Amino acid sequence: TQSTWDVGELIQSDEAERRGRDYDASGCSTLYDLDAASNNNKFTLDASYHCSVARFFNHSCQPNLVNYQVLVEHQDVHRPRICLFAARDIEIGEELCYDYRYNKVRRIMRCSCGAKNCRKWLV
Repeated sequence: TQSTWDVGELIQSDEAERRGRDYDASGCSTLYDLDAASNNNKFTLDASYHCSVARFFNHSCQPNLVNYQVLVEHQDVHRPRICLFAARDIEIGEELCYDYRYNKVRRIMRCSCGAKNCRKWLV
């Protein structure tokens, strides 16, 4: 079952790097790399000012949502939409969360999700 789309401002990767440094310094980032086609992503989604409810979904190492990059109304693999689907049945009142899967090279944020299989880092 589809939960929601993750939306935001579509920015080029060089601008995302600049904003990312600022966001990392403040300890809050809402950037999502759109690299479905390759590791050489051209665009990033920034949900800091233009977003959907998905901006408020937290990370979990044992998530109840899974995110997929899908093409809608075009075939440009560099600009997919981010769609969140239920990974399992979700209880009423249960927090919605997905695995942020941060870049494994940048282990900058500790994880405190509390899941039994917590990786301790957002990677």
